[in-house]
Amino acid sequence: MRKLVILPAVFALIIALLLAAGCGNKTTVKTPQGSADIEEGGGGGKITLNEGGEPATLEQSQTAPTEAELGAPIYPGAEYDAENSGSVNHDNQGASSASGTARFLTSDSYNSVVEWYRGKLGDEGSNVSDIAQWTIGDVMTGNYTIVQVEQSEPKTIISITHMAVSIQ
Repeated sequence: MRKLVILPAVFALIIALLLAAGCGNKTTVKTPQGSADIEEGGGGGKITLNEGGEPATLEQSQTAPTEAELGAPIYPGAEYDAENSGSVNHDNQGASSASGTARFLTSDSYNSVVEWYRGKLGDEGSNVSDIAQWTIGDVMTGNYTIVQVEQSEPKTIISITHMAVSIQ
């Protein structure tokens, strides 16, 4: 659950830094631990943190990821919410990790969306306070996808978070 709180904060940082960088620019910002390279283009942006060790890359794109990239089905007709989506890639001493969250919005009711996902993924792992959640894969290995459906107004929110860890 902690990752679900941290990822939106990271993506908010990405968006704020991209806005500060300006459109179509590449900027390097010095930090106490190293530097951050900020690039923005018409289709999104990228931040590379160089703070000792291997760099970490944070990306935000205007293009929705595919179901194959996410490891879960995308609700039909849902709109991609690029401003609240993004990914983080990190390589460190032979291990790499990649995580990303794609947020989608639909005018369909919470109950309709939950029923559709039940048909695709089976019963949810949890359903508390109008938030249903499914976990696909093995959390213990670091290779999994979480699908979360949240009742909200005026639209139902669907968040799909994919995590992949590779040790070489």
